[in-house]
Amino acid sequence: MYITEKMMNSALRPVPKTREFPATQRKVKKQKMLPLKFLYPEGRKAAVCFSFDDGPVDDRQMVEILNRYGLKGTFNLNSGCLNSDDRLFIRKEEVAGLYAGHEVASHSVHHSNLTELFSLDPDRCIREITDDKKMLEDLCG
Repeated sequence: MYITEKMMNSALRPVPKTREFPATQRKVKKQKMLPLKFLYPEGRKAAVCFSFDDGPVDDRQMVEILNRYGLKGTFNLNSGCLNSDDRLFIRKEEVAGLYAGHEVASHSVHHSNLTELFSLDPDRCIREITDDKKMLEDLCG
């Protein structure tokens, strides 16, 4: 399953905090659900997903293990944690080389609670996602 740019833009559109519906519009219209077809590499019928969060230094070992067995992982990084002083997270200059051949995904800049943040400041919430995506794209090339 892929998310298109149009779907992403739609998901990021600010939603009003309250909505009032006339009594006649309270019934929800049933929508037709479309089946999803998953296409796995080399004609396989199933897949296992390995997903790792935040970009800690332990990712170095995880990537090494995955590479050794020819497996791929998804690494959800917080660009705001990279290069942190506590040395618990990988360095920005490591990202492109370390994760080569794997999927790098946005996990927000500061690992904020996005649901709460959106209710307080929708623009800041959107920036948490878009700024992280831009930084990770720049780092990965």
